[in-house]
Amino acid sequence: MELNRSYEDVLEVIIAGDSRYDRLAYHFVREGLDYTQESISKQEEGAMRHISGQELLGGMRAYALEQYGPMALTVLNEWGIERCEDFGEIVFNMVENELLAKTEEDSRDDFSGGYTFDEAFRQPFLPPEQPQPHAVQRNLSPLKDASGDRAKPSNPAQPESTDTPERRNTMPDGLLNPAGRTHGNGDTRLVTLSNGLTVIVREDHSAPVASVQAWAKTGSIHEGEWLGAGLSHILEHMLFKGTESRGVGRIDQEVQESGGYMNAYTSFDRTVYYIDVPNDGAPVAIDILCDIMQHATLPEAELDKELDVIRREIDMGQDDPGRRASRRLFEIAYTTSPYRHTVIGYPDIFNELRRDDIVGYYRQRYIPANVFYVIVGDVQADDVVEQIAEAFAANKNKPAPPLMIPGEPRQTAPREVIEEAPVQLGHLHYSWHVPDIRHPDLPALDVLATLLGSGRSSRLYQNVREKKGLVNSADAWTYSPTESGLFGMSAVVNAEKFGDARKALLDELDELKSAPVEPAELNKVVKQFISATLATRKTMEGQAQNLGDCWIAVNDLDFTDRYLDRVKQVAPEDVRTVANQYLQPDNRTLY
Repeated sequence: MELNRSYEDVLEVIIAGDSRYDRLAYHFVREGLDYTQESISKQEEGAMRHISGQELLGGMRAYALEQYGPMALTVLNEWGIERCEDFGEIVFNMVENELLAKTEEDSRDDFSGGYTFDEAFRQPFLPPEQPQPHAVQRNLSPLKDASGDRAKPSNPAQPESTDTPERRNTMPDGLLNPAGRTHGNGDTRLVTLSNGLTVIVREDHSAPVASVQAWAKTGSIHEGEWLGAGLSHILEHMLFKGTESRGVGRIDQEVQESGGYMNAYTSFDRTVYYIDVPNDGAPVAIDILCDIMQHATLPEAELDKELDVIRREIDMGQDDPGRRASRRLFEIAYTTSPYRHTVIGYPDIFNELRRDDIVGYYRQRYIPANVFYVIVGDVQADDVVEQIAEAFAANKNKPAPPLMIPGEPRQTAPREVIEEAPVQLGHLHYSWHVPDIRHPDLPALDVLATLLGSGRSSRLYQNVREKKGLVNSADAWTYSPTESGLFGMSAVVNAEKFGDARKALLDELDELKSAPVEPAELNKVVKQFISATLATRKTMEGQAQNLGDCWIAVNDLDFTDRYLDRVKQVAPEDVRTVANQYLQPDNRTLY
């Protein structure tokens, strides 16, 4: 028995068993508990007493609003907290691992029905004359991302109206750069400027906030002769460091003064920069993102610092068993495709880079035809388009340089790599090659992954974890890029159970191959998938993320809606058919 475990060690165990919530969610709940206790103590003249679930819900809301203001809902959703019951799940995960104490009367039910989650965090910032907000849905795009920085340890794949479009040939009056075309779709507008830059704007006035995002259609697979160097990730670190008109630290200061939050991420096929702000800060956010995509200076002193930061990130990724296992799976499953190479870069290639190489890549890939903007929130679309067009008026049209992305040949034999390491828990992944996101079989494969390994009611969780006790956690997933993707099953296991866990995972898959799933179970799983997808459309950031995903992958802003319609049509026999067609031993990789 391991004694004297640190708080962080216990959190690692909790997250290995329940990966729904980010580590920061647990830190927030712990701080919120202290905040609530302190508030009650002040109100009751120093009294220290037991806090009920409903009192804690009130305290969490007050603490989140105090800390994050209009961004509170966005931040909580980012950590996986989307309803009052999620606070209860986190609290009881901590109770069950002896990080918190409870009385006999305490239960998860104490956290039910506290308040309508979205309204509780939006209402304080609505103007008095504005009606009560309604829940705004947004899609979790089926276009999943395998960015190493964002994936959960056990899962390597972590990532509107159909009215006739209105078309116009001119921009609003007064713009310096006329539009090539405009596509209006409900409250979403798609504008392509004459220099090739695309702007996507969705007006959503349900809350006084906005998410402003700049998408560069360039990621680790586009690095050409420097493939494996991590050029795209370096630019992610550097673009907020300064421009020709904004010195070092100025962007941070402007975002903070606007009450906003900025971040960025890199994946195989994209680099995305975003700023979430109250509505009156949207023009500043737009100006900053237009500036960094054109005029970043990549100051040498800051570059040296960030390169050292990335070197430490590389080392940390190598030391983290979950991240290392995810990276190694892609290196083994893919043999010729650039998807096999890590996004962050390999040290030997990374250390060969010079500033001129990074500047050259920036100038080559960050051009109007290879960039687009997505803005969702309490904004006026005409004003947004006009501001971006003016910012890019001097940036002329030029085509993105052609870049051949080699495809992945058909796998003809199973691959298996087992590596030993001095770690407490083992990470194992099975994967099979599947078609790209546009293929008609993908909805059935997504349903299959949900049925096998999504949530506590899934077969892997119920049968392999709960009944057999062979894994600490298990899930199933799909990675669906615009090229050949992967279907996978993953687990975190104790070393002595490794063999039995491997067999149990495959047994669950074989059962689905041999007999169709019962209609009632399929219906539940389809509803679960659709509900999880729609649940992520609660924030402006999530809506913008979905629109960006759809546009970069298939140039169709309605793709997620069409995809969900296809998911609803999946039949029991479809699930068995795709399992037998794609999840065969010759197409399988084990790491």
